[in-house]
Amino acid sequence: MRVAIISSIWETRSDKISDPNFLNCIVKVITNLSLDEIKKEIVRPIEDQLYRVRTENKNAPRSIDIDIILYGDLEVDTTIWEHVYISVPLAELRPNYVNKKNNQKLSDAAEKLKGRNFIIKRSDIKE
Repeated sequence: MRVAIISSIWETRSDKISDPNFLNCIVKVITNLSLDEIKKEIVRPIEDQLYRVRTENKNAPRSIDIDIILYGDLEVDTTIWEHVYISVPLAELRPNYVNKKNNQKLSDAAEKLKGRNFIIKRSDIKE
């Protein structure tokens, strides 16, 4: 596995006013691993090293949350089109990715979401 490219880091607000803001980015990796192998061999160990605590509440505050958004052209997380914290960083890497339901380009969806949500590029944070 190798890292091919990393998006900018973006800050978004939590749904809960009392929770701190989130930092989001997208990392494109090249791998021969299956989706399950990536989750078990890569994602979980990284989250464990960074003290991720899993609870029954999937929306509980956590130190890190790694999601697989696309696996090739398979939309693992179909909320790409609904959440600014996914669409904006992903559009940096795949601007011409198309929504199979309505033929909308990801870059267009991201721009619409940026206009309705708090999101700022954090150029002061380096990967």
